[in-house]
Amino acid sequence: MKILIADDDASMRTMLRTQLSRWGHEVLEATDGAEALPLLESEKGIQAAILDWQMPGMDGLEVCRRLHQQENAPYVLLVTGKGTDREVIQGLEAGANDYLTKPFTPDTLRIRMLVAARFVEMRGRLIDRVVELEGGIAEKNEVDRLLADMINSRQGVSDLLFINKKFPQVEAFGKLKAAPIPGWNEVLTPERIKKLTTFFMNGDSRLHSDFESMGSCDCSYAIEDAARFRVNIYRQNGVPAIVMRKLESEVPSLEKLNLPPIFQDIIKEKNGIVFVTGSTGSGKTTTLAAMLNELNLTSEVHVVTLEDPIEFLHPPLKATFSQRQLGQDFYRFSDGLRAALRQAPKVILVGEIRDRETMEIAMTASETGHLVFSTLHTVNAGQSIHRILGMFAKEEESQIRQRLSETLRYIVSQRLVPKVSGGRLLVTEIMGSSLRTREAVCYGESEGRTFQEIIEAGVTKGWHSFDQSLLDAYDTGLITEETTLLYCNSKSNMGHRINRSKQLRGIDMTSTSGMRLEQPTAPVEAAVVGK
Repeated sequence: MKILIADDDASMRTMLRTQLSRWGHEVLEATDGAEALPLLESEKGIQAAILDWQMPGMDGLEVCRRLHQQENAPYVLLVTGKGTDREVIQGLEAGANDYLTKPFTPDTLRIRMLVAARFVEMRGRLIDRVVELEGGIAEKNEVDRLLADMINSRQGVSDLLFINKKFPQVEAFGKLKAAPIPGWNEVLTPERIKKLTTFFMNGDSRLHSDFESMGSCDCSYAIEDAARFRVNIYRQNGVPAIVMRKLESEVPSLEKLNLPPIFQDIIKEKNGIVFVTGSTGSGKTTTLAAMLNELNLTSEVHVVTLEDPIEFLHPPLKATFSQRQLGQDFYRFSDGLRAALRQAPKVILVGEIRDRETMEIAMTASETGHLVFSTLHTVNAGQSIHRILGMFAKEEESQIRQRLSETLRYIVSQRLVPKVSGGRLLVTEIMGSSLRTREAVCYGESEGRTFQEIIEAGVTKGWHSFDQSLLDAYDTGLITEETTLLYCNSKSNMGHRINRSKQLRGIDMTSTSGMRLEQPTAPVEAAVVGK
């Protein structure tokens, strides 16, 4: 430490200087308080002062009082002649940190200096931490302003993208647009993106490990009282990139999403598995949240959710929710699901089934009286069945088909398509459980027993295919003929259906009146079949 000795006794200064220098301290000297105070106020780096109480002119007690008014004053050891309780109290009240009574031994002095050194070290750490926190707050404020400006840059923003050699970008109503923001109005560099990735990872060792070993990691971020995000940080072409999905703060309802009446039947199931499938960004999590919200309004059950990350926070209503986040509350979906079976749930939500082990436990849960909701990145019912079978060995296929035919309750597949009025429309395919679907799952599809045919024949049960949903949206003027043909499963069949629809509505087959220009603005809503 750098220490100032202030004492009018030259022999005392010599003794103190000798001992302190021997212990590695840097020593300055003053003969009285009037000489010491300017040094303490102007000399940078003095960390401690040893002041004699009884100095001519300005004594040590007065120096203590004046130093005590300063910010980051040095540690003060006040040397007294008597060391009475009254003197000690006076010194400490004046601002001294400790006291030393003459005469004292070198060991006593050493003890006091070790205490002073520890104090200086801890105070330095605290100051560094305060500076770090202040810097972190400033950085968070800057990031929050950036994200808020990007969200407000246009209507319908769902995603924020930070990719090398591009401006910050937003996806609005399914279309990618540049969003140059003040202070961020240049193309992004790897260094600037890396600074953002470090901020979002926030020192989490699991995230750093995932990023280094797998090339990507997932986390969440929130702007207080404004917005929440699901964050994916990944490596592309050797440099980091970030995509942030804006999460809705309000839990959606079946009515708000305009989902068909069959969803009321889906949530009444008491056991089995319900899959919601679709591509990334098709609204799977939103649909599941709406179903769980309906359960929350109507059923007194315990619901355990395993999510990556938690996107919608369900309030305490009739149901009791235990919402667990990957990396924070559990570390693998299979482990979280296995633990959930011991947490007395009636309903379990698994954010995504990604592997054989998780699927195996999900089927076991559904066989033991639990209702399991989950998602798959598949586009329709048939592909979903094949994806599940693909998780298991070929020799297990017959057994898995049998188990799946008994536990599968519904597969809801969904897509978002552009609307005539702008925005996007939710179109769905819904397949439930019947003798025919169980046979198709158990024995495989064959002529006259395809999932497409079974679904379209189940209209009376509330089921419908994508093509039926698209045609209904076309008939009601929500989407164009071009969009209908672009997103359907069979263009030739859909072409015939559209022609039949035109004939029934008396539209001239040779005109282009069935085509409608698309205009921007409007939120996502659902195409409802048979409602």
